[in-house]
Amino acid sequence: MSAAEFTRTFDDCVARLTAIQRRPPESCTLLTLTASRAGQRLTHHFGPRADAGADIRSLSKLVTVLTLGAAAARGAALAGTEPLRLDHPLGPLLRVALPTLGFHPAGRWDRVTVRHLLSSTTGHEHGFLFRSDAAHLIERTETDPTALLRHLADQPLTHEPGTHFAYSNAGYYLLSALITELTGRTLADWTGDLLLGPLNIPPQTWTWRHDGPYPAAATGLRLTPDHLHRIADLLRRDGRHHDERLVDADWMRELTTPQVVPPPTPADPTDPLPRAAYGLGVWLCGDGRFYAEGTDGQYLVLDPATHTAVTVTALRADPTAMAAIRRALGPLTGPGRPGPSTLG
Repeated sequence: MSAAEFTRTFDDCVARLTAIQRRPPESCTLLTLTASRAGQRLTHHFGPRADAGADIRSLSKLVTVLTLGAAAARGAALAGTEPLRLDHPLGPLLRVALPTLGFHPAGRWDRVTVRHLLSSTTGHEHGFLFRSDAAHLIERTETDPTALLRHLADQPLTHEPGTHFAYSNAGYYLLSALITELTGRTLADWTGDLLLGPLNIPPQTWTWRHDGPYPAAATGLRLTPDHLHRIADLLRRDGRHHDERLVDADWMRELTTPQVVPPPTPADPTDPLPRAAYGLGVWLCGDGRFYAEGTDGQYLVLDPATHTAVTVTALRADPTAMAAIRRALGPLTGPGRPGPSTLG
């Protein structure tokens, strides 16, 4: 695809997205569309103040994964001197860091690893700590800081870790708590020092919501559209920034390796972004493409074959609008032919 073709395709997507936003009843508030490939970057703002920071919702999960991958590249440790790794068992660390919360020894928690928390395969029957089920607990943390963690520890692991997928915010929040309790620093501290700082994203331009004493990790990160797309470009360059490796190479490889195949859902032939498997904080399309998706219409999509990165920021989108957004992105994010060798 030439630069002119890429621009025409981008403009077509803008027109499609604009039409979605104009449909009654008002079910979608888009902010920006940005796409980059091979030295070319295009951005469209859908309204005033579209360049302001906004909650990227579950795209925060991907930022958490990249932060931990950046920590692994630096040889960081959660406890002691053993470097952070995906298959580090967390049971012993849980009982050291959170001794009163019921992560009992000799049970399935001893076989839970960082990988399981990041891939939503901890062993819980259902996902939880979403807005729909945890709003009252989040409010309670103002006076009872461990309310969320106690609730998490009380949920039984009904499946062997690594065998059952239940998309969840819980594992990410638990990792955030572990980082704070074991290192004395927060996930937000790590993110600023190891990921956003090196990407030249100033600390005053982003925030991460705390639920109780810990950053939410799975959600609640506020970034500007430009800064979100810098993260997309970091992924487009396989974890490198200006020829410097920020994210551990093995971590990047595992991020896009199927960790689990989710339960089948009815196929939608019009959906250009199928959910063939789940990696680490991203959905895998089965053809090399992968993406992260936020509840209110936020998207970060990568097509390694064409070296294309696409991000969408939004304030809200109902399920019908989200499906329409995905279809509208098809010309930019659908399967493509190999692109130029340079990543730009």
